[in-house]
Amino acid sequence: MCRHAMDTLVFFLIFVMSKMVLSTNLSRHNGGQLVELSSIYCLSWKLATETNNIHGWRTVPIQCLCHVEAYMIGGQYDSDMKLIVDEINSYIDELVLSGDGKDAWILDVDETCLSNLYYFKGKRFGGDPYDPQAFKEWALRGISPVIPSILGLFRKLVESGFKVFLITGRDETTFGQATLHNLHLQGFFGFQRLILRSEAYRGQSSMVYKSEIRRKLVEEGYRIWGNVGDQWSDLHGQFVGNRTFKLPNPMYFVPGLTEGNCRSGDGEAKEADRDSGAKLEGSGWIIRFSDGGSTGHSQHQSRDCLGFGFTSVSPRSTF
Repeated sequence: MCRHAMDTLVFFLIFVMSKMVLSTNLSRHNGGQLVELSSIYCLSWKLATETNNIHGWRTVPIQCLCHVEAYMIGGQYDSDMKLIVDEINSYIDELVLSGDGKDAWILDVDETCLSNLYYFKGKRFGGDPYDPQAFKEWALRGISPVIPSILGLFRKLVESGFKVFLITGRDETTFGQATLHNLHLQGFFGFQRLILRSEAYRGQSSMVYKSEIRRKLVEEGYRIWGNVGDQWSDLHGQFVGNRTFKLPNPMYFVPGLTEGNCRSGDGEAKEADRDSGAKLEGSGWIIRFSDGGSTGHSQHQSRDCLGFGFTSVSPRSTF
């Protein structure tokens, strides 16, 4: 009788343990499936954002936070940047410049020349909504590191004879000196102009204002051979150049035309929480240009969206 009870107990224990092991394996299998499905979705989401098929997104989907973090700091982002820059270099090597000083190239600033990755690390790599005050405090420190592959490209452009224009929607009054210092600190010397935004284009979309700046450059006689930026609003519109090159950025989106979805954290901060601007010459002088500011576009007031323009003339030393 005792032996039968013991056999029954042993059988029961074996049954319970086998069920536990099976349940654990199934849980691991299902969890792995969930991780795999999430990874597949996030790859698709990132592709859709980079190809401009998803518009107006404000934050990275919660299930993709780890995916974006791994992409930005795990080596794939750097590899993608290198591949794009290699393609740009191949294109440059094919060009024959006129030698008249009018061959131009345009570079964006945030997430193109300078990286705000350290800032966005504290914002879950785009998982948190844009915080204009926090970004302002970060940008004013002037410590954004360089994106190495773009610095190499910039130096090649200057050495090849291009006039390089750095166009950003950052507010000149607030960020002008800090941005110029930051660029110099990271090795950007010899650009033709650093162009920031002014009141004349307050409230206009990034695409409208950058189109207007490019129009002015073309009217000055410049030929825009290339245009590089991390947002489609950098590359769409008028006078975009002979070729455009889109850099990856899965952390934020800058609308092209509509103001309502504008997320000014767009690293260009994209272009600051208030709007005004000027030109900073590469020599370290600030030059503001009086232009009236009217381009026939409506002037929408918006603290979160970014406009640009020129103001009046007042050269002064920056350092």
